Amino acid sequence: FVKDGDIVRLLHFKTKRNLHSHAVKGHVSKRDLEVSGYGTDETYPDINDHWRVEFVQELTKNNPEHRLRALATRFRLHHVVQKCTLRASGRSLPQWAWRQAEIVCDQRNRKDDNTIWNIEQNTNQLLPPAKASELKTSFFRDFMRLNSAMARTNNALTPDQDKLDLLTSAPYEWPIMRLGLRMCGWEDSKVKFWLTGNPVVWWFSSFAAVFGPLQIMYYLVRRQRGLNDFPHCSEWEKHLYVTGILWGGWALHYLPFFLMGRVTYLHHYFPAVYFAAMYSSYLVEWNVPRIAGASIFKKANVALLILGAAALANFLYFAPFTFGFDYPAMELADRKWLSTWNIYDAPKNA
Repeated sequence: FVKDGDIVRLLHFKTKRNLHSHAVKGHVSKRDLEVSGYGTDETYPDINDHWRVEFVQELTKNNPEHRLRALATRFRLHHVVQKCTLRASGRSLPQWAWRQAEIVCDQRNRKDDNTIWNIEQNTNQLLPPAKASELKTSFFRDFMRLNSAMARTNNALTPDQDKLDLLTSAPYEWPIMRLGLRMCGWEDSKVKFWLTGNPVVWWFSSFAAVFGPLQIMYYLVRRQRGLNDFPHCSEWEKHLYVTGILWGGWALHYLPFFLMGRVTYLHHYFPAVYFAAMYSSYLVEWNVPRIAGASIFKKANVALLILGAAALANFLYFAPFTFGFDYPAMELADRKWLSTWNIYDAPKNA
């Protein structure tokens, strides 16, 4: 069993190389030392393969012997010779290393989350399987750690500036459906799928996401001037409440992408568009009676039925993109509503 303070060598399962560090600068993080897989115990025994284990946290209390346990023990690894700490730098290696995360030996011995490790899987026929109750951890602690890890991972998925990626798109392009996304190869004889939205739903919901807050600002200015458009406060409060839920849901699922450094795709907008679509329907139901006057419910319902029929017609019209087509994409040229849609490739000049 491994205990706090023990010195270990870590062997890579497939290559049979030891986790190694030496007095060579990192490939990207020049202030830290390189970490690599080097040598074997039988052929090249090396003291630079020695790491000292430091326990950081026990996630369960069912470990009276204070042994290192899979999933339950968080620990650091300190290099015995170089006096540095194994750390994920948070940066990516160059293209020759397939943009994988850089692992270094930190000479500053920082004690942040990037230096903390755990064992996810352990197989030993001589040991009994661990009980699930012994690995139970705090929900709120796991919630915070997982969200923090997802945020770091998302920000590490940066686009490769050396490549032209036809699949990626910017957040500002999603509400206006500026680009679609080819889901597979685009040969004429193969089944092809093109990811896009329903123009009626997306464009109308994008209009609603802009119109709704502007309309509220309009009413607020009128109220400030003593013009009360809502004799019953409950009606105004209900409108603000529904807007807060639906418009707020759209904003929280969409606007953070402008702050992210990660690569983005069209499907990242899908959760937001659900809120925007519900908000657009609500605005129709709320505004039509104020514009049309009497017969409140009938006129609102008629407007919603018209929008629903238009959305259904759009779905059927663009159905080949959803269910796939196995003929040349040029035959769907009439469905290319925007010049930026990459439904088919421009013919090459002879």
